[in-house]
Amino acid sequence: MNIYDAGRKKNKRKQAAKGSAPEEKGRKDNDFTTKKKTAILHLKMPAIFSQPLEKQELQINAIDVEVVVGVDMTKLKADAYCNSTDSDLDLMTGALAKRLRIVGGVEFEKACRAARTTDGVAVTVPGKLNCKHVIHLDIHHRGSWKDKMLKVLNKADSLGITSIVIPAFGTGAGRCDPDVVSEGMFEGVAQYAQGDKLTVKKLTIVVYEKSMAGSFQMGRLA
Repeated sequence: MNIYDAGRKKNKRKQAAKGSAPEEKGRKDNDFTTKKKTAILHLKMPAIFSQPLEKQELQINAIDVEVVVGVDMTKLKADAYCNSTDSDLDLMTGALAKRLRIVGGVEFEKACRAARTTDGVAVTVPGKLNCKHVIHLDIHHRGSWKDKMLKVLNKADSLGITSIVIPAFGTGAGRCDPDVVSEGMFEGVAQYAQGDKLTVKKLTIVVYEKSMAGSFQMGRLA
């Protein structure tokens, strides 16, 4: 190899190195962008845990009522879960519905596709969920939050359910005012507890966002 050929090869190596630098930088930039987007998505999701961040308990007549904050609803055992949804029982809208779909599995998902609400309420099999029934409430159906709470509890009564877990209606994807929702839900519980021969003995209300815990203080029920 002569001096000319050696110099030409050396220049080619330098040009190749320079050409690859922007590509490498681009990959790093893309990696950073992906990580940044992922971090933003995680920040938008409410943190849920197997154990509640906060817990309140109160007995109203023969019913044990508790409010838990920040817990994964699917970790709780009960005769029934309530799903806050729409008339189509859409499991792709809202964090709770998506979580129920994932844990409930194919059987639960198929049941939701086939079900239709009657007067704003539907009941399906639970699939792999830790309960016997799932009561679906169309939060867009007519009536106050008190009426909606009573519908769920009366449906539970008709199924002979003794324990039920209910989310804070519409406070996630529905963006409903938690103060208004909690007041209506508590009024529904108080009215239901005045009835005779009730089957529901334990009621758990799940609040996912810690920032909403103040709205669901059970002093309103005392």
